[in-house]
Amino acid sequence: MLLHLRAFGLELLLLLGSTSSERCTVGAFLQPLESRWQRLLTLARQVSDPLSPSYGDYLSQAALAEQIGIPRNEATRTAAWLRAVLAKGVDQDEKPHIVAHGDAVTMEVDDFFATYSLGSSLREVRAQHSSLSLPESVRLVITPPMPDGLCHKLNRSEDCNFHRPCHWRPEAHNKTGRCHGDFAGWICWRAPMEGMRMAAEWDCIEPADLLGINDTDIGAHRDARKRRRRGRRSDLSTMYSDANHTNSSEFQFRAVARSGSIVLALKEKPERRNTSNESKLASGFSNATDKKQHNLTAWHSIELSFVQSGRLQNLLLERKDFVVHGNVQVVEVPGLENLRPVSTMFACINEERTALLRPAFPGQPGCDCELAANEGHSNAGRDRRLKGRRCERVEGMVPSDEPLHILLPRAPQALEALRRDLHIPPGKEFAVASTATQAVGQFNGEAFSQEDLVKLHAAYGLGPMHPANVSVQGVCGKVDSVDMAGEGSLDLQVITSLAAGAPTTWWGISEHNMDGFMMAYSVQVNDHPFPPLVHSISWGDAEPLFPAAFVERLDYELMKLALRGITVIVASGDNGNSAVGTDCEFVSDLIGSSPWVTSVGATMPSLESAPYCHAEDFFKTIGTCEELGQATCSTAHGALITSSGYFSLYRQRPGYQDLALGPYLKSSLCKPFDNHIAGAQRNHSEQEALAPCQHISKHGCSLSPLVAESRASPDVALPGQMFPVIVNGSVQLFDGTSASAPAFAALVSLLNSEQQRQGRPPLGFLNAWLYQAHAREPSAFLDVVVGDTASSESKICPSGWKAGPGWDPATGLGVPRLATLRALLPERGCQIKTAYDKSTEQLAETSSLFRPDVHSFSTVFRAPLACTTAAGMVLVFLAGWLRRRQDLPWVTLSRQPLLSG
Repeated sequence: MLLHLRAFGLELLLLLGSTSSERCTVGAFLQPLESRWQRLLTLARQVSDPLSPSYGDYLSQAALAEQIGIPRNEATRTAAWLRAVLAKGVDQDEKPHIVAHGDAVTMEVDDFFATYSLGSSLREVRAQHSSLSLPESVRLVITPPMPDGLCHKLNRSEDCNFHRPCHWRPEAHNKTGRCHGDFAGWICWRAPMEGMRMAAEWDCIEPADLLGINDTDIGAHRDARKRRRRGRRSDLSTMYSDANHTNSSEFQFRAVARSGSIVLALKEKPERRNTSNESKLASGFSNATDKKQHNLTAWHSIELSFVQSGRLQNLLLERKDFVVHGNVQVVEVPGLENLRPVSTMFACINEERTALLRPAFPGQPGCDCELAANEGHSNAGRDRRLKGRRCERVEGMVPSDEPLHILLPRAPQALEALRRDLHIPPGKEFAVASTATQAVGQFNGEAFSQEDLVKLHAAYGLGPMHPANVSVQGVCGKVDSVDMAGEGSLDLQVITSLAAGAPTTWWGISEHNMDGFMMAYSVQVNDHPFPPLVHSISWGDAEPLFPAAFVERLDYELMKLALRGITVIVASGDNGNSAVGTDCEFVSDLIGSSPWVTSVGATMPSLESAPYCHAEDFFKTIGTCEELGQATCSTAHGALITSSGYFSLYRQRPGYQDLALGPYLKSSLCKPFDNHIAGAQRNHSEQEALAPCQHISKHGCSLSPLVAESRASPDVALPGQMFPVIVNGSVQLFDGTSASAPAFAALVSLLNSEQQRQGRPPLGFLNAWLYQAHAREPSAFLDVVVGDTASSESKICPSGWKAGPGWDPATGLGVPRLATLRALLPERGCQIKTAYDKSTEQLAETSSLFRPDVHSFSTVFRAPLACTTAAGMVLVFLAGWLRRRQDLPWVTLSRQPLLSG
């Protein structure tokens, strides 16, 4: 039944009986007056800056609501409007919810199509046409994404096409076709009044597919509506999952690094399988020999050749040594050195018809493979030593499109190794206080298992883990696969093992709650009377997807968390230049670019750095770890991910970064470097270094002004490779900034416990203190100077950001050292200032690490400068001086485009 409803100037097409099984949440957001906004920014600066006498004077929920000052009648009118326009999509008794601060109204809806019609109608009306118009303070409306499979329930083309945004797609094998739809939700904001426009109109967009330069697609966003996890696991089930790994050969070899070894995997094409063995596979195995050999045909051994530490090694692997895992046969190759790259690995197949094997001469490869360039995939070839023997190059897991064929054996990042890396003193010196509450934010229906958590804590010797220690707020999915429980298990197990005993909350956001991501999360946390003090977020999305109005409101919600003394830790991203996706574009992260969060990158052990840590056994199976240093975590050097660094499209650089970034801006590192690693093909010149910015210019935005003036991320970096995680009872190994972020969040909980013991307030928003601590005592952070961001999970990139002395976009300030940071913990009001050296003292006297605050709609001065020139540095200085002279905020975001294409 079709019902036309004209309610307060909005015509909605509401379809009765077409509700989804998931309840959807819509949000309408009210904006404080400019004077109120200015006061909030000033208060946020004061309570977060250790140089301020008001440091640590956080606001209660009621006090914050009073400071925001939204009139109650405006919130009530907004609630009435929302209830009216969604009347047919909600239960009769359903009422909108006015949040505790009075600056937002949310409402749950049964019918997704009602929320879609709301957004599409807002684009077509003027505010003054409404019989009960929205208050002028309502600046933003957000509707939820479409529930999965909702359109698939519609079986007729007329029904499908009528239910926008569904659409009918004819299919060749199906006479009637299928109904499809994947909608990311509306973001609607009031456009500024211009020209003869009498009242503000609404602009609405769907933040779906990220576009590159000149509207080219960035391929990683195939499932654009889903939030992006941080982290990637290393196991046999993912070794052959990449679509790009096609091979014309009958054999496919892959390898994954372990501690002191590699695991070699062989997959044969189906046509090579012996039919009698196939029948055994279908009916079950009669004995262990059958299980090992069911999928192997007429070959008896494999000769493996590789180089490690400049030494050639030849191994003969017998057929009987391989063990079956699904349709893959695997064997462990032991006796390797940790942290010494393994390269030039080839495998020759010895079939039954192969002539008698002759051992290779000393220094001669046992498998001397000559690749055939014209046989489809270049990994296949013939052996030069024993003529006619088939051979292949053995690939690692990453990068998936163009592998470097480098493996790096190393031990897992077990708890003892992590504690040593972060300089956490042994014993009970850092006991966790019962008030040091912490949380992990989860999305996309992620899940965890309490049994897995207990098992990991037992393996680490942490004692029994009681279910009451982890509470669930919101949504928690079902643990039915590693894909649904891997990310959440990683976050929860890292944060609870490093800060064992800290009360921890699993805070899950429904996919159907507004944007299904960080806006919904921050609104929920702000609405809670006593939220956890520390929040770890291991998810991200592309900043260029979102309009300035949305970014501004998100920063406002995050700023309110800072006013309440709440810390937000965010994983910077796992794809190098691009915080999301797998392409090489320079793409900043939506949350990691906010000046109100602490962005965390990832490192990995390296022999190129100074001695640093020594790990102990884990599960009595990993042996000794020779982690002699830290480098930027990178797929180009054997990791599964590359740590991300970037400069924001929208957010001005906060004052707390000025001192740390000064040397960086004067160095040659502040431009993307040319990557000459094999496989990297430059596709643009250095002068054309651009970032996608689809809401500003389809031709892209120049990186130079971003580097000179924008918020820079990450702030710090922590180990992020080979973290052991138990999922469904089995141990998985994960790489990712989603390991680094909860590890740092746990450190903050330890420091909050120390603050409580000293009678001091919790750390709250960290960044002003972190950068002041670095200025006072640089040794509080391990300076990571090795590595870069010029690779992703799938590619070796033509350019990227290098690590270097001091702050850099690869690892920020470096790896925090807890014991040193404890001695630098802030007290109330200016105590830390007396310990500054002369240069820092002068900076503190002339300009606080936070700049004066006014409303963030202020016009922004951005100098189109080159960061490495003397003239450019003069312009940087003048730009900063002008901002201070104009009393612009320490963090500024403008509705107008900030950059030229």
